[in-house]
Amino acid sequence: MDDIGVSRTGLRCRGLGGLSEWGEGQEQIVFLMLYRDVVVVVVVVVIRVVVAVVVVVVVVVVVVVVVIVIVGVVVVVVVVVVGVVVVVVVVVGVVVVVVVVVVAVVVVVVVVMVVVVGVVVLIVVVVVVVVVVVVVMVIIVVVVVVVVVVVVVVVVVVVVVVVVVVVVVVVVIVVVDQKIICRENSKQKGGIYHKQKGFKITTP
Repeated sequence: MDDIGVSRTGLRCRGLGGLSEWGEGQEQIVFLMLYRDVVVVVVVVVIRVVVAVVVVVVVVVVVVVVVIVIVGVVVVVVVVVVGVVVVVVVVVGVVVVVVVVVVAVVVVVVVVMVVVVGVVVLIVVVVVVVVVVVVVMVIIVVVVVVVVVVVVVVVVVVVVVVVVVVVVVVVVIVVVDQKIICRENSKQKGGIYHKQKGFKITTP
């Protein structure tokens, strides 16, 4: 049947041949058939709705799970990246601290070496200067002493020589004068001149 309807006098059925009127018994059968069809349609609709709801729920659950997984992966990636960054920062900090400590130690060692070398050089210079000054002073003192001694010796020798020469000359002059005087006296007064003793013996 293409179309089934209910009128005031009974069931009206539109078929291929037109409209026809049915009785009360046939009307109950038609209602049962309609009820069956409605139940089937309702069941089908309910099944479709349930399937649609299930599909929607599944899709929502899948989407939620995917979102949770994606968020979890993103969180894990972020945590890993942050951890790597923290590790890199810590490593860089440790390296920087080590480099700073090494540079500070090297600078301290260089400064200490420079100070030690400077002190050693200063001590060497002072010692060399003192030694040179002492040597020069000793040389000067020795030279002065030698010069003074030589001068004193020369002066003493010269004085001695001069004194000796003067004494000799005086003695010679005195002796010669005495001899001359003795000879003259001998000639004048007639005495004997003692040649060895240098005086004359006069007789009364």
